[in-house]
Amino acid sequence: TRVSHLDGKNLARVFPGSPEGGPRAAIAYYLAHTIIARADFYIDLHSAGVKLLMPTMIGYDATDPRSREAAYAFGAPVMWGHPVIEPGRTISFAKSRGIPSVYAESRGGGRIHADDLQVYTRGLRNLMAHLGILEGEVPQVRPQHHLCGDGNTDASLAAGSSGFLIPSVALLQEVKAGDELGRVVSLD
Repeated sequence: TRVSHLDGKNLARVFPGSPEGGPRAAIAYYLAHTIIARADFYIDLHSAGVKLLMPTMIGYDATDPRSREAAYAFGAPVMWGHPVIEPGRTISFAKSRGIPSVYAESRGGGRIHADDLQVYTRGLRNLMAHLGILEGEVPQVRPQHHLCGDGNTDASLAAGSSGFLIPSVALLQEVKAGDELGRVVSLD
């Protein structure tokens, strides 16, 4: 689960952690200091979980050319450059150590879609070739969308009532002020 029932913390938001800070903070501390801190490059693979829908994408630190080049090499259909990396994340810890990084997101829904798996598999091979871990050429794939912004999905809008969301727009569709994004209907 995204939030631990042991301490109510989200592992993806407590880095660099602390050995005395509870279960999630202790896990974060261990991962940060025994694995990430020793890396030459860091990639974090995610999905939108059960409740969210995300585009299949690669996110990167827009202030680090090494991260941007790696994101292009990965070849996801959507790239999202972040001029600011929010604290508490694995990639913010990597940045504090001067380690270039990227993170991948897939659409979520509690499962992996076959297309997302293909993007992740191809993307990891491309990235390893880019980094010189594997031999081979890295194909030049242009993303369908190249976004820029803080990437803080924790600040996303949430519906003010429970129910089912019936979207009125598609993911990544351009909208303007006043457009209906969707309707929440009763569970009945």
